[in-house]
Amino acid sequence: IETPAQVPYGDTLQADVTLLNFGNSGGEHPIQYGIGGSLVGSATADAAPGETTSVSFEFDTNRVVRGAYVQAVTSLYDAETKQVQIGSGGGPPAIIGGSAPQDVDGDGTYEDVDGDGEFTIRDVQLLFEHRNDDAVQNNAGAFDFAGSDPDSVTIADIQAQFQKLQEWEG
Repeated sequence: IETPAQVPYGDTLQADVTLLNFGNSGGEHPIQYGIGGSLVGSATADAAPGETTSVSFEFDTNRVVRGAYVQAVTSLYDAETKQVQIGSGGGPPAIIGGSAPQDVDGDGTYEDVDGDGEFTIRDVQLLFEHRNDDAVQNNAGAFDFAGSDPDSVTIADIQAQFQKLQEWEG
């Protein structure tokens, strides 16, 4: 699913989906796109074996309240999810690039430091690299993974974020 990590409330969210036919035969396959547990749309994809095809879906963000949502694309043989923030999340500003960090599991800590909608080892590395930046230290509560000191981000928070990633992936 290719979408921005954050979309202003009232804008149209476009989800671009690239599908690979990893089977032995071509043919049409139904694809569904949903957000927040509700079906947004469906399409039919057709690709020869080993080939890709693209499908796009649009979602009017006025249909929901501001907040974090899980998008899902499903086909007969696969499913993929990705989080998107609709409207201002009230969280910390962008640490790098233009995408603000995201709280991928709704617990109040912002695991996705680069704001790409996914929690990966890169997010742990970025928090370590930028731990002394104003954008991090002035929003310490958003990165209080250790749960011990919401006034500053410490190495203990980064270690706890790494532990959370291991549990997330395991």
